[in-house]
Amino acid sequence: MRDFPECQAFVDHLRSEHKQIRQAVVDVEHELRAACPSCETDRLREKLQKLSDTLAEHFKEEEQGGCLEEAVSCVPHLSPLVTQIEKAHVSILRLIHRLVERADDCHTVDFIESFRCFAEVLHAHEVTEDQVLHTAFGTGEFETDELPPADGEQR
Repeated sequence: MRDFPECQAFVDHLRSEHKQIRQAVVDVEHELRAACPSCETDRLREKLQKLSDTLAEHFKEEEQGGCLEEAVSCVPHLSPLVTQIEKAHVSILRLIHRLVERADDCHTVDFIESFRCFAEVLHAHEVTEDQVLHTAFGTGEFETDELPPADGEQR
């Protein structure tokens, strides 16, 4: 394990935010399960909007520098993966914004499937971020430094 105490506070903060985001996703999933077919659209829209706002702030903090940037400075081969992570922020926000706009359709199978797909994309994004932190700082729950390939990269 590499020792980077100057980054530990940011890593802890990032993990705390990931936990809050995961809980917000679970809250929406519970709302969808409990409310269908008579979905409470206002309450669901509020939860989706809160998730959207949380993600926007979280991504803004990540893009302003911090541990991901420090990870690249320590392990330069992480640069393409960190770039890929940051580029994904736009598409993830676009997905959640569409869900907020479509909240009136929350009772439809299509909406529920769209949210499920969004949650999977978001989870994969979080796993990739955690793997970057683990590779650079030896933190996290992963037992390998194996990274997913960057876009277009072959393994």
